Order: sequence, then structure tokens, then C-alpha cells
Amino acid sequence: MEEQLDRLFPSRVSAGVQGVLGKIDACLFATEPTGFQIPGVHLTCPITLNIPERGVFARTSLQSDVRCLYDSTALKELVSRRLPHPISREAITAAHIVPKEQCHFDPEKGAFIHSASQ
Repeated sequence: MEEQLDRLFPSRVSAGVQGVLGKIDACLFATEPTGFQIPGVHLTCPITLNIPERGVFARTSLQSDVRCLYDSTALKELVSRRLPHPISREAITAAHIVPKEQCHFDPEKGAFIHSASQ
């Protein structure tokens, strides 16, 4: 049903995709591995398998507090092509994208998680 609506109303797709791309642009930041006091393995983008130069945090799923650092260009490509989230396989929405200030690294979990103070 959703795909049929998307075909009938292409602007609906464009608006949704543009919203996610806009959120990525609003939340991206220059990543400097020396700025993070954690092993590089935790800074590796799940799409490119490299540490991004310009990164953005995204939830691993909408039900998870765990975030991953993504290469902003690679994530934008997935969104533009309407491909699913690489970990959860969910449709990528603006709710997946999280500002850097709302994330911190939890050494016990070995992952970035939602900052409780935000």
C-alpha cells in the first residue's frame, strides 16, 4: 500500500527523503579520531567500514538506545536510494538520526548510547 501511494504521490517520497537528508545535514560533524578517547573500532562506519571524516550518529533501530557513527555521505546515499538501515533493516527515518550532543560512549557496553542528560 505504501509503495502504491509513493508511486501516485512522488512528492510524498521526496518530502520524506528530503526531511531525512536535512536531519543528516543538521547533525553531521567533522570527526577526528583523536577527539574521541576510545578505540577506533567503535568509530568505524557500518557501511564503509572506515572511520568517517564527516560523521553522523544514528540509532541502530528505533527501539534501541545504541547509536553508531556513520559516514554522512554513505548514509545519505542509502536514504536517497531508499535502502533499509544496514543494521535493523528498518526504513531510515529522521528519528534514526541523532545529534552528537545526545550521544556518549559507554565503556561497559562498548557502544555509543543515548545521553541521559539530554
